[in-house]
Amino acid sequence: MRPSKLKTPLAVLRSMLTDGEVETSKRNTKTGDFERVRVPAPLSVERVAEWLGCSPQNVQSIESRRGTLTLEKAELISRQTGINIGWLAGDEPTKPPVDWGQNPYTQETFNRQQAELKRRQQDRAFAAHLVQVNLAKGTAILAATLLRAFQDGNDDVAALRVIDTLRGLYCNVDKTGTDRNGLVGSYLACRHKKNRPDLKPILDIWEAHFQNMLPQRPQPKAPPAKPTGKAAKRKPQPKPVPRA
Repeated sequence: MRPSKLKTPLAVLRSMLTDGEVETSKRNTKTGDFERVRVPAPLSVERVAEWLGCSPQNVQSIESRRGTLTLEKAELISRQTGINIGWLAGDEPTKPPVDWGQNPYTQETFNRQQAELKRRQQDRAFAAHLVQVNLAKGTAILAATLLRAFQDGNDDVAALRVIDTLRGLYCNVDKTGTDRNGLVGSYLACRHKKNRPDLKPILDIWEAHFQNMLPQRPQPKAPPAKPTGKAAKRKPQPKPVPRA
């Protein structure tokens, strides 16, 4: 895409940052041969569009003043780059950029913010794994406790103690008594005719809520469809050899 003129703070920000590396050709001054080297890649409009969830054309429109940088979009860019949102949302592209603490903004500021976001994402993935492990472990302990109480004839007392204990935990019901995830309500909705709750729908609802809280991974591109019918049986014709 064409490089945009530095009419807005967003255009200035993107022009001063690099994001990763790209491979290019460079002439060796000693041998005169071209060599493949890796150089810093400028922050592309495609990357900014990915942050904002819009098209690259929309980003270029904002940079050229044809579009408007909303406060919501400015917050998304600030979260990714560490740039001061007041400077980014302002109308002074010639003013030196600053970070959240009003310090001069540099490439190092951007690198630190990207590293912090990556670390948080890794920590979040590990925390998600622990949630699933703890759910399985807690379910097994709860099932064993209620089964032992049923065998001893104390299932009513044990059930009341378990429910009272769970109600005192920070788990599902907020301060107003609202069932935030609908799991308590699903207990009443997922019953058989014999008044026995079915655990599978409840766990399915929990899994759906849990997956929605996880960061979305990019879906792999589907391989091209193979030809079928006559096109699949048709053999490729050899290319004609040019005459001398």
